[in-house]
Amino acid sequence: MTRDAILLMAYGSPDNLDQVEAYYTDIRRGSPPPPHLLEELKDRYRAIGGGSPLSRIVGEQRAAHADDAEKAGVTPPRKSIGELMDLDRATLASEDATFAVFDVPLKKDGSSGLPSDKIRLLVRIHKPTHTFDRIDGVLQKSFRSALVFKAKSGEGHIVFTSVDPLYPPVITSIAGTGTGSIFFVKLTRSYELSRTEFRRVKPYSDRFKVKLGPLKTIDF
Repeated sequence: MTRDAILLMAYGSPDNLDQVEAYYTDIRRGSPPPPHLLEELKDRYRAIGGGSPLSRIVGEQRAAHADDAEKAGVTPPRKSIGELMDLDRATLASEDATFAVFDVPLKKDGSSGLPSDKIRLLVRIHKPTHTFDRIDGVLQKSFRSALVFKAKSGEGHIVFTSVDPLYPPVITSIAGTGTGSIFFVKLTRSYELSRTEFRRVKPYSDRFKVKLGPLKTIDF
């Protein structure tokens, strides 16, 4: 079975002025910009409306392609957990000096197959770095899918680990367990995927490092 796909890519950029400092720090490999350079960049974004339009443009392109695919009868791919998280409605569940845990509801989306009102998602953020540390999901109520399958209970987690402090943490563990039934036959399933070996991955900066030779003046 083969499928055609459209890959949309855009250079990462801040959507609003509040994101400029974090963006600038990121492209400086974790080094915060001096105040005068930060204000200079903010002034440039103010001149074009307060943020980059790239994310909006790519979003509009994606929506247009999705509409075309729907009209052509193409089944859209299921959205990931990250796409379904409704971060605008997240609430603080607990907090300490290092971590903040948010209760994040899921968006209602018919194509995902997930009952958003029956799943609780807890997202733990590492406060010093403002990055994901762990995501836990729990099925709070049973639900049916395709009439023949009934999910009765389930829980899972995703663990993030910092491999290189200059880059965001990566997923190092995914695990879950669940119980259900198909045609009244009870089922219990569990899975666990983990990754601990990163030495074979050559750092980005080493892969693309370019050494400049001596500069010479060309006489025209």
